Amino acid sequence: AIRGNLADVTAKSGSQSMAAGLIGTSLGIGLSPILGDLQYYALGFVCLSAIHQGCNYLGLKAVPLFNLNRRRLNIIMDAYAVENKDEILSPSQVAEKEDFMPFVSKDGSKKWLSIGTPLPEFCPGGPAELDPLLDLLQNENYLINLVDKRVHLVFHQENTSGQDLIQGMFHAHLLHGRFGNVGPPMDAVSQSYQVVQQQTSSLLEGM
Repeated sequence: AIRGNLADVTAKSGSQSMAAGLIGTSLGIGLSPILGDLQYYALGFVCLSAIHQGCNYLGLKAVPLFNLNRRRLNIIMDAYAVENKDEILSPSQVAEKEDFMPFVSKDGSKKWLSIGTPLPEFCPGGPAELDPLLDLLQNENYLINLVDKRVHLVFHQENTSGQDLIQGMFHAHLLHGRFGNVGPPMDAVSQSYQVVQQQTSSLLEGM
């Protein structure tokens, strides 16, 4: 897992699951005559199932993944852009913070970030609001705006690279976490962009 060999991790996980299943079956057969009552069967099933799921959950958190999805990228950006930490989180640190609980784990950025927003929502002020953004970000492959405390991020369809995606998300987290209350939205976008220009190179090198 440390070397990114997911196939090896999967094979070992399968072997451990088979061994655990055999042990569990043997214990079940041995304890059945002792427990006797149905309620004890049910209680034992619930307890062992909870332990099994808890071990699976801890196993998932113990495997560092070197590919980024939106949630992992948000964890990194929250630490680097919002909490203003000097070092970028390692894959192991990201794995510790990542949450896998179904129906419970939610992407917190969805509360304040929209990606691929339609133009009328992106710039409700029309050309007078859009033109300064185009001038400011003319050398970038994304556009960003702050509308009613919500960050709207739009990437160009052509020539957009992984670095552009990371930079755009970095800008979004800065705008929301550190510049959201600066003043007029255009000032917030402009000031956060200055930080993006200063720190993006070191961010990409660290990742």
